[in-house]
Order: sequence, then structure tokens, then C-alpha cells
Amino acid sequence: MVFNSYAYIGFLIAVFCLYWTMERRAQNLLLLAGSCLFYGWGDPRLVLLLAGYTVVNYSIALLIERYPAHKGRLLAISVAASLGVLGYFKYIGFLVDTVIDLGALFGLNLSPHTLNIILPIGISFYTFQTLGYVIDVYRGEMRASRNIVDVALFVAFFPQLIAGPIERASHMLSQFAQPRRFDAEQAQSGVALIVWGLFKKVVIADTVGFYVDRVFLLEDPGFALLWAGVFAFGIQIYADFSAYSDIARGSSRLLGIELVRNFQHPYLARSPSDLWRRWHISLSMWFRDYVYIPLGGSRRATKGSNVAVLFVTFAATGLWHGASWTFVLWGLIHATAILAHRALRAVTPAAVRQARATGVVGWAITFVVVHVGWLTFRETDPGHMMHLLAQDPLAVTGAQWREAAFLAVLVAFYSIPLWVHAYLDERTNWLQRLEATQGHARLGWMRAAGAVAGSVAIALLGADSAVPFIYFQF
Repeated sequence: MVFNSYAYIGFLIAVFCLYWTMERRAQNLLLLAGSCLFYGWGDPRLVLLLAGYTVVNYSIALLIERYPAHKGRLLAISVAASLGVLGYFKYIGFLVDTVIDLGALFGLNLSPHTLNIILPIGISFYTFQTLGYVIDVYRGEMRASRNIVDVALFVAFFPQLIAGPIERASHMLSQFAQPRRFDAEQAQSGVALIVWGLFKKVVIADTVGFYVDRVFLLEDPGFALLWAGVFAFGIQIYADFSAYSDIARGSSRLLGIELVRNFQHPYLARSPSDLWRRWHISLSMWFRDYVYIPLGGSRRATKGSNVAVLFVTFAATGLWHGASWTFVLWGLIHATAILAHRALRAVTPAAVRQARATGVVGWAITFVVVHVGWLTFRETDPGHMMHLLAQDPLAVTGAQWREAAFLAVLVAFYSIPLWVHAYLDERTNWLQRLEATQGHARLGWMRAAGAVAGSVAIALLGADSAVPFIYFQF
């Protein structure tokens, strides 16, 4: 079941209406049953995978508390089981192809075996979420839950199950354990988030994606059209992924449960480090807390070890997104950009760093670096990616420049709502001012008007058919 479908809207309304007639335990059981229906909509066998993750990690967390002398081994079992399942479904084909390619370098003609393994949707997200739970129990940062229904709901909670945000157990389990009361203002803001997310998905992302697909289907798009297409993909993937997060947060808010914010206007970032405090925030924090810092990355670490750990962390971040060396390259590009920015700051006088012009230049460079990375993210065939990078800018004709300019202007036009929202949200704090000056009642009417306007725009401008979210493939 996908968010941008009538089936999901009907499902959410039914759950919402039943949910607020129940007490807490029944609410949790309803959410668990609904989550299983949501995930198993296309293939009920997938629910067995969720059940396996739940039972294994619920049991190991309890065993870690009961047998602290063996907690290291128990954690290793949890990590091996979770990453083993993820590796089988997501990386076994990539590993086989890599071995075949390495064999060819040494003159070995290895025969490939076709692996017809279907990647379970959302597995990367709930694998990391359950791992985080067991690691937090291992570290003593939280107690293991005795309630298997709550743990199962933490694993399977339908608004954020397929594409995040990647939640922490301490944040979610505490909410599942508390009574929840209907709040009209919270519900209003939830509906507004859902409509805004659907608008970004079906009006912006899907429309822009139509042109992106046609650019990347070309064998030789030419330098100008290629990079116009990359810019378009940057707008598409941000609108698409942030849309999912907004719909997830809005759906969860209707049920009285808050999810973390996963995006903070990343295209306003003024440095590579700032970008990762704004883009896919829950994943960034996961890798920081469970990979970067445990491996020795910190301000007190030596310069050499910090560099090595940063590259390892970002290579793993890239590989998390997909089984291709282009994703690893994407991660290494961002690691290199962060190191270059750190080195530049170290030799730049403080007065220059604080100048407004420096911030504009930093924004422009970061925006360009991000989109260079998007090429390696969008084109997963390393050979074709290198072919695209070799496009000659001097060979572009006037007609090709005009075609590329038209695409760039069209995409920029469709992205105007994103930029306006970013400016109002971050530069003027408009929502806080409205709450302070207009009052909750008037703000509710404004939200309702915005939701109606957004719904009309979706009906008039949205795509005719539901297009899957980009991050479903990860």
C-alpha cells in the first residue's frame, strides 16, 4: 500500500475513526494489525519477515539485560542476524557480480548465476531501527521492553515503516506506553502535513520525474541537457523523499504520535556538514551514533583516524542506499567535500568566515557538490556514468543549450513552492509568528484553507497514476 493512493487514504480514515474509540492497549493492537495489513497488502509473506525481526530483537534485548556477562555475544548475534538478512536480500547479487568482475581482472571466466531475489520494501529502514534498539539496550541507555506488542509496533508502525524516518526506540516505545487523547489542533496540523506531502509528491516530484526519466534514457544527452537533468533529479528526489516523511509525520500525528523531523530544508545548507544536519536527518544521526563515534570519530581523535572513519562511515552510508559502486562513490564524494570544507575553514580568517558573501558562496558550492553527487546516485551503472561524465561541454550546440535551459526553467518553476516554504519556515519563522499573533483558532482556519487549496491543486495538477516513492528501492 502506498501513501499516494486512494486505498491508503481510505485505510487511514478507517484506522483513525476506530482508533479514537479505544483505550491505549486496544489502540496499539489496532495499529499493529493495521501495520501488518499495510505492509502485507501486496505480498502477505512480508509480514513474516517483520515477525522474525521482532521476535529475534525483542528476545535478545531481554537476554542482554538478564545475562550482562554475555551481552557482547548477544549483541553480535543480533547484528549478524539483522545484517545477514539485509545482506542476503539486498547485497548478495552485488557481491556475486563483484567477484565475477574481479575474476575477470585475473583472467578467470567465472559463470554468473542469476539470483531472482526480490528486495523486501523498507528492509533497510527497519533493519537499522531494530539494530538501534538492541544497541541502546546493550549500552544501558534504555531498558528492554517487556511488552512484545509494543516492540512489534515499534518495528512495524505503518506511517514510517517503509521509508522512515528511522526512529529511536526510546522515543517511540515511550509514546506507545502512554495514554493518548485526541487533540484537534494536532489533527489539523497532521492533515496539513499530509496534504503538503501529497502536493510535493504528485505535483512536483512526479511531474519533474517525467522529464528526468527521459533525460537519463538518452545514451548521449549532451553536457547541457545532462546537467539540467541532474538539477531536475535533485528537485525530484528532495520533493519525493521529503513528501514521504511529511505524510508519515502527518499520518502519525493524526494518531497522537510524533515522529522526528527528517528534513530541514537541505538545499539551504551552506556547507557539506550543514547539509547532513538537514538531509535525511534520522539516517545521519544513526550513522553518527552507531558507526562514526564507535569507530573513533570525534573531535578528540587524531586527524588521520578521523579521516579514515569519516570515509568508512560515508562509504557505508552510500552502500546502505543501494548495492552499486556508484552509491559508494556518492558517499565518498560527500566525505571528501566535508574534509575539504574543514581544511578550508582551518586556513580562513574568522572575519572572512562570518561575512555574508562567504555564506552565499558556501551555499552555491554546496548546492553544486550535492548535484554532482546526484549524478552518481541516479545513474547506477558505473560504465554509463563514466560515459556521461565524459560529455564534452564544447560540443554542445545552440539548440541543445536552449533545450537544457527550457528544462532548467521548467523545473525551477515547479520547485517554487519548495523555495517559498523554505524561506517562510526558516528565514521568517512564519508559523511561530502566526501562533503568537493569530491564535490557534484562526491558525486552524488557515490550515484548513491551505489543505483545501492543496487538495484542489493535487486534483487538477497531479499525475494520473500513482508513482512509487524513490526511496522504496532502498
